[in-house]
Amino acid sequence: MKEEIKRWRKYSESDVKTAKYLFEGKKYKDASFYCQQAVEKALKALLLKRGKKIIKIHDLVKLAKILNLGEELIKDCERLSIVYIDTRYPDIGTKQYAKNETFEDIKTAKRVLKWIKKIYNKKAKKVQIKFERRNSYTKNVFFWEQGYRQTA
Repeated sequence: MKEEIKRWRKYSESDVKTAKYLFEGKKYKDASFYCQQAVEKALKALLLKRGKKIIKIHDLVKLAKILNLGEELIKDCERLSIVYIDTRYPDIGTKQYAKNETFEDIKTAKRVLKWIKKIYNKKAKKVQIKFERRNSYTKNVFFWEQGYRQTA
């Protein structure tokens, strides 16, 4: 399971980089699509982390609600969910994306990903601390993923 979570997170990070690359190349609509994809994959990684199964949907709002994310994040997910429909279906998404719109999509995606990472790491920290309390003989707990060390 851990490997699958890592794959989803890795793809999410790659999608953000792709969005930035496309933005620099003035492919704004495509860059916005990759923003949506990055958040979708990060949400699905969090689903797995919480012991749930992957749901094969692209609705970020539904995924965010399943994960009990806050209202602010749900609003951000709503913005990016619209991007998915608009960029994937030619009979619906005929509008061209402007630089400022895509720039906002990138900022939104980064904001959501930052919060997901915090939630992900916070959960991992709690598990490690519980483990530490059960094993009182352990002097140090290392949190490699979080990039810091806690001494007992």
